Amino acid sequence: MINIIKGRKNQGKTQKILTLFQEYQKCSQPDGVASLKIFKNEIHIGYELLHLSSQRKFPLAFKKDHIPLNWKEYKIIGDYTFSDEGFFYSESIFSKEQIGAQNPLFLDEIGPLELEGFGFYTILQDLKDLERDIFITSRPECVDPIIHKFNLKRYKIFEISKRVRNYFY
Repeated sequence: MINIIKGRKNQGKTQKILTLFQEYQKCSQPDGVASLKIFKNEIHIGYELLHLSSQRKFPLAFKKDHIPLNWKEYKIIGDYTFSDEGFFYSESIFSKEQIGAQNPLFLDEIGPLELEGFGFYTILQDLKDLERDIFITSRPECVDPIIHKFNLKRYKIFEISKRVRNYFY
């Protein structure tokens, strides 16, 4: 089952993934990735990918005016340049050999990059029909396109709103 956590920018989608991961750790073997914001002098400059079970971090995206040295650009979407390193590492995390019996799996975030066939596209294609719970996050304007692009048959949508974001599940 695909569980889509839907919310606007800065409404707590990633925080919900982190909270659910901690809750599931008490009774199962969850795994996945979360996209954490990177700040410099209190200014949001990019994202890093957190592997939930190992707590390892990898660069994912930076705003075009904050690109670090030796950046390996994979794709540009809007104001962001994405790294191939984070996506390559994600593919190893979600390989059939690695996920084994881990349940549920978390993938933060699915959006325009995946709708163009990049980013976590292949990972979600491989995961969508597994007999386990998969939690993904997305912005409202991407949810219907994701359902159609990935031909999702079994899914639930949970909406986070600022007023009730801690009580959606």
